[in-house]
This record gives sequence, C-alpha cells and structure tokens, in this order.
Amino acid sequence: MISHLSTLLVLIGLSIQVAALHLLRRLILLLSTGHLRQMWSGMAGLIVVFIAGYIGYIIVLWGQQTKWSDLPIPGIFLFGAIFVWMSIRLSLRTAQDTQRKNRLEEAASAGDVGIWEWDVVSNKLVWDKVMYQLYGLRESDFGGAYEAWASALHPEDKERTENEIQAALRGEREYAPEFRVVWPDGSIHYIKAVSHTTFDDQGKPLRMVGVNYDLTEQKNIQLELNNLAFYDRLTNLPNRRLLDDRLAQSIALAKRDYHKIALLFIDLDKFKPVNDTHGHAVGDLLLKHVSERIQKCLRASDTVSRIGGDEFVVLLPAIDTVDEAVKVAEKIRATLEHPFEMDGSLILDISCSIGVALYPDHAVNARGLMLLGDEAMYKAKKAGRNAVVVFDLFSNENRELTD
Repeated sequence: MISHLSTLLVLIGLSIQVAALHLLRRLILLLSTGHLRQMWSGMAGLIVVFIAGYIGYIIVLWGQQTKWSDLPIPGIFLFGAIFVWMSIRLSLRTAQDTQRKNRLEEAASAGDVGIWEWDVVSNKLVWDKVMYQLYGLRESDFGGAYEAWASALHPEDKERTENEIQAALRGEREYAPEFRVVWPDGSIHYIKAVSHTTFDDQGKPLRMVGVNYDLTEQKNIQLELNNLAFYDRLTNLPNRRLLDDRLAQSIALAKRDYHKIALLFIDLDKFKPVNDTHGHAVGDLLLKHVSERIQKCLRASDTVSRIGGDEFVVLLPAIDTVDEAVKVAEKIRATLEHPFEMDGSLILDISCSIGVALYPDHAVNARGLMLLGDEAMYKAKKAGRNAVVVFDLFSNENRELTD
C-alpha cells in the first residue's frame, strides 16, 4: 500500500515540478518583455508551486520511512538549481527570439517590410503577407519556390541578383542587393533585400531568412533629381553638364582605341524673330520640335544636348573620317530648313548654322574641342547662315586660337 502511495506521490511531485518550470519560463518571458505586473503576480504562484513540490517530495520520503536527518536537502537544491538555470537560459533565448520576431511582424504589419524564409535544402520559400504586396502578387499566384521568386525579377537585374544569392550560399558575403521586380501589370518596382544565411557544421547552407522593403518612391525621387541635374527641362535633352561628362568619356575611349570623335555646334537661324513675333510659348514649342528632328538624324550612341537658348551640340563618339561628321551635319541642316507646322495654321521657316570640330585633328581635350566647334559655327553664320563649316586648323585666324 505504501509502495503504491509513494509512486503516486512521486508522480504528483514530478508534475508539480514540471508545472513550476513552465511557470518560471513564462515569468522570464514577462520580465524580458516588460510586463512587470503580470510577472510579480506569477512569482507568488511560482513560490507556492515550488513549496508544494518540495512538501510533496518530503511526503514521499516520509512515506518511505526516511529520517529527517537523512533528507538530501543540499542535493535537492543543487538538482533544482541546475534545472532552474537551464530553464532561465532557454527562456531568455526564447524571449529574445520572440522580441525579434515581434519587431519584424510589427514592421511588416505597418507595411514597411516583408519577411521571407527560404529552406535551401527543400527549396521551400515562405513569404508573409507584405511580401505579396511588394511583388504585386496574390498568395494563390505564388509557387513557393526559388524559381517563383526569380521569375519576378527584372530581366536586366536577374543575373546580378542571382549571383548575389549564390555568393551568400557560398558564405562569401551576406545577401543584400537592390533590384527591380516586374509586377503582373507590367509596372516596375525597386526592392532592397537584407538577409542572413545559416550553415551546418560542414559549411553547407541550410536556410536564408531576410526582409524586403520597397525603394520605388525613393528611386523615383532620385531619378527626378538626376533628371533636373543632367537634363534640359524644356526638351528633356542632356544639358551642358551631362554633355561634358560624356565628352570626357568619349575622348578617353577615342585615345585608347585610336579613333576620332566629332562635335557639331548648331545654332538656329531666325529664331529670335519667332520669339519676338509669336511669343515664348511658340518659341519653346519650336525648340521641342527642333530637338525631335535632330534626334531622328542620329544613332543611338550619339548625344544631342541643348546647352542654352537656341544652341545645340551633337557628340559623335566614334567616327573614322571628317566626311562622316559632315554627312551627319548636312542631314541635320537639311531637316531643319523644312517648314515647321505648329498648332493651328501657323507655319514657321527657320534654318541652322553648324560648326564641326574633330578630336584629335583639331583639339586633344574637351575644352579645346568645344572652343573650336563654337568658332566654326560662327564662321557658318558669317558665311550666310544655313551652312556647315568644318574648323580649318590652317587658316591664319584659326592658328591664333590653337596656339
């Protein structure tokens, strides 16, 4: 009878101790998350549970007719202390993980970030609800694998972004690129990714956990600022600043590859009377039409820039002879002398004067090339306008410019 009672009491005592440990872990979680009132309430319960457990243990020993002097009290407390210490460590670690998860979930619920986890071994990719919003997808449209994510990448960013993934899986660096994704409606959105990769003892990747957040608004603002800094606001052509940059790059390439480049300086004839007679609104519209016609005469690699007023500069970054430059200049001159049909019944007749300068024939740096191209354009003006003039290095007047 005593044996059965002892067994029952042992089971009760163990159950009380297990309950006490679970309660202790809950208290640690409350303490780490700042819930002090709930913690102190539970602390009283914990003390009661431990006392009850210890009394139960004493009853067991008494039932076995053990003397009080033989009770292994130090051992009991040592055994209990070890379990308490292990429980505290586990509870603190759990509390830290819970806090991190809560912070991420709070950010995600605010629409700031999307959370994802990729099991590399099983190729299972799990997204939270914000991730679907960032990629413009419904949950039912997502395959839940690496390939489903990769299919949303912008074609121009796909190889670079996947290379970053592979570098992270090799342990070379963390995966943290910026890339574009294409939504099902065709719109393009900018994404920033930040993640951490976990490896096993042999260095094999197990999983990646990370976040994505949307950069589209910031990128659009940046693009707008760049547009204001490097492009003419009226015609949307490159401005003088961007022309200088491209000219410097073209000269460096021409020097390396031993080819020529050309600058065509274009100044509109009879533009001032248009402004004086019809107003600046008509003049601005005419400049837009002029820029469109010039662009149609050029290759994709060429640059046309509006550097001010009614002045344009064309950069031909790779030519073999001066005749090629003159051919393009004549094509531009011819297209601009055709009448411009404006809104309504207004028809405007203008023309242009074009000066041509070549690297390295006439100048070996950007400043000299701009100066000589401008001088050749003024020679075309003096020659009667509606003309193309190539800078003459050997004329007495021009020798003074190149000395």
